[in-house]
Amino acid sequence: MVEEGVICTKVSPNSKFIAVAMLDSCVKIYFCDSHKFFLSLYGHKLPVLCMDISSDNRLIVTGSSDKNIKIWGMDFGDCHRSLFAHDDNILCVQFVPKTHHFFTTSKDQRIKMWDADSFEKITTLEGHHGEIWAMSIAPNGKYMVTASHDKSIRLWEKTNEPLILEEEKELENEKEFNKEFDMAVESHTTVPGGSSTLLNRNEESGRAQKKTTETIRSIERLIESIDIYCEEIEKLNHYNQQMKIYENRMAKTMKTTDDNDDGDEIKMPIRESCNPNLMIYRTECPYRFMLEILIRIPSHELEETLLQLPFYYIQKLLQILSELLERRWEIELVSRCVCYLIRVNFGQITSCSSSMVTLIDRIRNQMQQAIESVEELAGINHVGLKYFENIFESRQNVSLFAEVLSENRLKMNKNEKNKKHKKRNQTAPILTWN
Repeated sequence: MVEEGVICTKVSPNSKFIAVAMLDSCVKIYFCDSHKFFLSLYGHKLPVLCMDISSDNRLIVTGSSDKNIKIWGMDFGDCHRSLFAHDDNILCVQFVPKTHHFFTTSKDQRIKMWDADSFEKITTLEGHHGEIWAMSIAPNGKYMVTASHDKSIRLWEKTNEPLILEEEKELENEKEFNKEFDMAVESHTTVPGGSSTLLNRNEESGRAQKKTTETIRSIERLIESIDIYCEEIEKLNHYNQQMKIYENRMAKTMKTTDDNDDGDEIKMPIRESCNPNLMIYRTECPYRFMLEILIRIPSHELEETLLQLPFYYIQKLLQILSELLERRWEIELVSRCVCYLIRVNFGQITSCSSSMVTLIDRIRNQMQQAIESVEELAGINHVGLKYFENIFESRQNVSLFAEVLSENRLKMNKNEKNKKHKKRNQTAPILTWN
């Protein structure tokens, strides 16, 4: 008996193990003969829909609803690599017999071949026009059959033609780019509160329409960083509570030292070690860590990254941005993130609990105060520069930049006069008929 519901099972080729995928996104491996527990594979964010074990019983591959495949070792249950495989749920995965190559199918109508040793995608097979629900590979590995929701069954045959991975990657990237560009031109998906036209010539740049690998990595890194931040904040709050209790006890013992000199020593609480990811950015502050993560997201991918965040993490990120505004850190970047998140998720935010509304109101006040401080700083700097300019002019009797500005104005006036003169001299073309 198992505690959770079971989605799929797989028996190893040597009939020694049985793998069971649970509804809690965990895969448990049991011994076939004794039915005792052996390993637990935990790492997927959504339930595992399919899995397969290699012919040599060394590797197990799992495909999940989170669009990722994970390659695990059967010896210790360690995750060798996690790969973003498809654009939709992964429905089937199967090893090629006597190799570490395997195929995956998905709802995105594609079949992909992977190498479990080098963790690289070998090729992509296209042909189905619907979700691919079933797949089977021949024992000799030369044939593969797939069945799709488009009411078709396709037979694939292995050829002897050489396959160059670099050329395959270039062709696939070119096809994907052309497809995404055509879709963006034909039917542009507007963002709430954004521009309604696809190409606005008055704008220098717009939101990227193509989901790149860099964007996907930025999304995964941001989600992971928010989880780390929440854990570190819990540690920090617990440490602060322990320090308050320690200080109160120390204050009481200081008062009673005259009456009782043999009191028990009170140990000072020790803060738990920080997550190693914080050490990479040379900080122990969770707020500074999140700021560094946001700064390292490329500017042209920031909006696309924020757009793909789940709403649960958007709520957490808004709380983090509020703390950053309170500290006056990177006001321009933080304000840009806040405005975009509120504009895109305005409907969900207003339909949530009153706590989100109060958070947005607090952020509004913080942004107003932060912008006022920036304006005040800019005004002070402007007055300071004017003051130094007057000092230099009074000392040298030379007006700074005056000559250059006057020359530029004269050139602009001459160009405008020449343009007006040309327009007056232009005449309409004469049309003649024979």
